[in-house]
Amino acid sequence: MNFKEFKELMQAHTEEMFNNQEKLYITNINKDKLWELYLDSFPEGTNEIFRERREHDCQCCRHFIKSFGDAVVINEDNSITTIWDFKNAGSIYQPVIDALSQYIKAALIENVLITKETYYGTDFNYEKLEGDIDVVRKWDHFYIKLPKRLISKSHKTIGTIMSTYRSSKEVFKRSLEEISKHSIETVLDLINQKSLYKGEEWQSVLTKFLELHNEYHNVPDYRKNNFCWKKSIEVGGAISKIKNHSIGVLLTDITKNVELDQAVRRYEKIVAPSNYKRPKAIFTKKMIEQAQATLTDLGLLDSLDRRFAIIDDITVNNI
Repeated sequence: MNFKEFKELMQAHTEEMFNNQEKLYITNINKDKLWELYLDSFPEGTNEIFRERREHDCQCCRHFIKSFGDAVVINEDNSITTIWDFKNAGSIYQPVIDALSQYIKAALIENVLITKETYYGTDFNYEKLEGDIDVVRKWDHFYIKLPKRLISKSHKTIGTIMSTYRSSKEVFKRSLEEISKHSIETVLDLINQKSLYKGEEWQSVLTKFLELHNEYHNVPDYRKNNFCWKKSIEVGGAISKIKNHSIGVLLTDITKNVELDQAVRRYEKIVAPSNYKRPKAIFTKKMIEQAQATLTDLGLLDSLDRRFAIIDDITVNNI
């Protein structure tokens, strides 16, 4: 297999890889090491000195690998696919792309790849051979054309956009780790009882966050970072930055075992007007169940039954 055929295989793979993807990601690898790994992974005798450098030591390909070589997508199972994850690359190139893929997959995703470029690399160029005016040699290089949806059209700088995504992901990850499932369920109980000021505004957000919380804690540890990157973009700021909102203060307090009434008062102080008067006492379904269990243990549960009096309940002594 020659380099042009190898390049076309990679282009076909990346075209399929980009399908249904709204974002690409980059990892925290050393890009200089990635380039060195590319050159050093060719089988012995297949990347020999050509003129002054090794045959595949090309400035165009070097720029491509250092600027786009670590691009990945996150799959539904939170695994990643690199641009090097394809087969049938032949005995010369398969060991190279396998080594690159392994190195990238051992790293962590560190940001969303934001670009305003329509393509990466140089498709080909020509060299006029010295001493012969009639002979021109064509050189092929790595080259990828990006789908329009992966090209940023924002007026903001690339650094600003990447920083925003990174901040959302980090807050989302802390929210999932530092807020307990119990606190989410407690607040949802309060909302269902209409005991929380403007709680209904957060009901759908908290229901989705509880779903994500359950999902996150069932994801293997080595894929949790990928999960946070993918989901923080999918769900948007209201959920990904829930810890920074007023409802996040309440969730955090309950997680820290602050007394429920005190935690709700602190939340109300943030969102409710100064003259707000809570219409209902603060208690949850779980608190009622725990109280019933305690009364059952004490043998007092039957004493809580209430009914209207009947004539037989009244004696002459009552009159």
